[in-house]
Amino acid sequence: MKPIIHEREEWLAGYVVRPDEGSAWWGGNTFPPVGDINNITWHYPAGSSDPDPRLQLRTDQAGYHTRDDGGDNGRPAPFTHGYDLGYNASIDLNGEIWKIRWTDKACAANGGDDHGNRVSFAVQFMTAHLDDDLTAAQLSSGRWLDGELRNTFRNIPPGVAGHRGHRDWFNTECPGDVIYRRHVITGDLLAEATSRSQGDDEDMRYKLFKPMGFFDVLAVGPGNPFNPGSPEAAQELVDQDQVADRGGNPVKPGTAFTTVRIEISVPLWTAMNNGVGPIATRQ
Repeated sequence: MKPIIHEREEWLAGYVVRPDEGSAWWGGNTFPPVGDINNITWHYPAGSSDPDPRLQLRTDQAGYHTRDDGGDNGRPAPFTHGYDLGYNASIDLNGEIWKIRWTDKACAANGGDDHGNRVSFAVQFMTAHLDDDLTAAQLSSGRWLDGELRNTFRNIPPGVAGHRGHRDWFNTECPGDVIYRRHVITGDLLAEATSRSQGDDEDMRYKLFKPMGFFDVLAVGPGNPFNPGSPEAAQELVDQDQVADRGGNPVKPGTAFTTVRIEISVPLWTAMNNGVGPIATRQ
C-alpha cells in the first residue's frame, strides 16, 4: 500500500529563520543525473524524535542552518553558516514519508561530496529512542520507497548491494546497530520482502548475504543443504533479479533456480538466521 507522502511545503510552513541562521535555500545545489545514483543510504537521528514530525523537521532544519563546516565551502550567498537539512526524505514513526531534498537537491547527509553524497539518495528513519528498531509502519513504507527509488534510479544494484548505512560512508554509529544489522544488511528493507510468506518461518522466502561490493547471494541449487524453502520462493527471487553467482555476477531473471549452485558456510548461514548479519566469508 502506498504510504502518505508529504510535500516539503507542509513541514516548512511557518518556519522562521533566526538572525544567526543562514537562509533557507532550495536552489543552487542540483540533484545529480539519474544515472549517477547507485545506492540508497539509510540514516537515523541518533536520539529521540519529536512526536510531531513537522516540528522535528523544522528543528533539524535549524540545526543544519547553524552548522559551521569551515566557512561557506563554496555555497552561494546568503549563507554564512550551515545548509539545508541534508536528507532526501524522512520516514516518521507512523510510516508517513516527508520530502526534504527529494529529487531537487543532492543529499548532504553522508559526510561530504567525497562520502557518497552525489551518488546516494539519503533516507532518515525517525526513532523515539536511541537505537530503536523500526516500527512496522516504517518498515512497510521503507520497502515501498525502496521499490520506487529502484524504479527511478536504475543503476542501484539489486538487493542489499544497493543499500548503505551512513556508517558505510563515515565514522558514525548511524543508522544504529539494530537498524543496520536487522534491516540494511540483511534484506528486510527490500521491496521484495513484502512477497514473503507471512507467519511461516519454516518456508523462508529467501536468504540474503551482502558481501562487500557484490550482489546478494541465494542459497539454492542441487545438492545444497541450505535450501531457502519452496521451489516457488526460490524461482521468484531469481526472477526478481536478486541472485548472484559466486563471482558476484547477477543471475539473469528467468534462469531456472535449480541451475544456480551457491555454497555458503554453516557459520554464515547461522549468522543470517540469527539476524546477526554476514560475519563469515563465502566458501
